Amino acid sequence: MYVYKTTNLINNKIYIGISKKSSSENIRYLGSGKAFKKAVTKYGRNNFKKEIIVEDINFTYKDLQRLEVFL
Repeated sequence: MYVYKTTNLINNKIYIGISKKSSSENIRYLGSGKAFKKAVTKYGRNNFKKEIIVEDINFTYKDLQRLEVFL
């Protein structure tokens, strides 16, 4: 499980999200949600960059949800 940040390289808007999978299982995943998917369609997938903020097997999903909201 991990917390990630996806940045739009055109307008620098960011999306913070969490995933239950490992980052190695989710290499191509950028994020979800209606507004985010609309932005990917508008700007193109190659104009987004995903960064792993936290990946730790000791965190619970609840811990990651709290961190997502905090960030």
